[in-house]
Amino acid sequence: MEELTDCKNCGTKFSGNYCPSCGQKKFSREDFSFKRYFREIAEDVFDYDSKIFRTIKYLILRPGFLTVEFLNGRQKSYIGPVKLYLIIIAVNFIIYSTFDAYSPVNVEYLKGWGSKEIRELIDNNPQGSIHDLNIKINDTLPVVLYFLIFIYAGFLKLYFFNTDKYYTEHLIFCLHFMSFGFLRDTLFLPIHYYNQDAGAFLAVLTTVIYFFYSLKIVYHNTGMRRIINTIVLYGFFFFLFSFSIMFSVLINLLDVSDLFGRVFSGT
Repeated sequence: MEELTDCKNCGTKFSGNYCPSCGQKKFSREDFSFKRYFREIAEDVFDYDSKIFRTIKYLILRPGFLTVEFLNGRQKSYIGPVKLYLIIIAVNFIIYSTFDAYSPVNVEYLKGWGSKEIRELIDNNPQGSIHDLNIKINDTLPVVLYFLIFIYAGFLKLYFFNTDKYYTEHLIFCLHFMSFGFLRDTLFLPIHYYNQDAGAFLAVLTTVIYFFYSLKIVYHNTGMRRIINTIVLYGFFFFLFSFSIMFSVLINLLDVSDLFGRVFSGT
């Protein structure tokens, strides 16, 4: 009979190489030998890399697939939805902080879509240069979008009230959907560089198509019902996303701290 070992992490007695309770590997001082230690590091890195590439591939090519995999318990082979979203949004905002003139939320580009008052605010922005304003917006927008994800997941929960899905299941769908959007915008940098109008049009078009196919996979929508749901649900998402961008722009154009100071001081 194989000798039992005490897990150094949780104290469970077990046989074999891994603790059945917490998953901790059986401890041996030989693990710290140069050869074995760096071999394990290489294995961890390549395993994580394979997860990233596998996850990204399915995120792009198979709308809704990752959500269904995750909800059906097949999670080990992919990056989790929260971590995936954080990685992609971090890369996106790092890239567009550098190339902010070609960002989908570049205020110089958005100015053409705004009212006369908005254009005047942008021309007299308190951040100084357009570049500084774009950086501030890039800092604000991720925080605003976190709230958007939770709000939109709640809307999906209400919209599909006759399904047995939990709120968190809708939230996972939203995380994958948003991850695709930010990954697409990152990959579309050359298009935004060449023509921002074309980039904006293709961004909306690909998002609608992606959403349309996701509804079939995740919510089992078919036929006319899927078309109607795409129009309604994406329409509401577009409203929330546009509002988030506008809020992020305005909160950095207006001297909010001074405004609050005046309100609370009564002046």
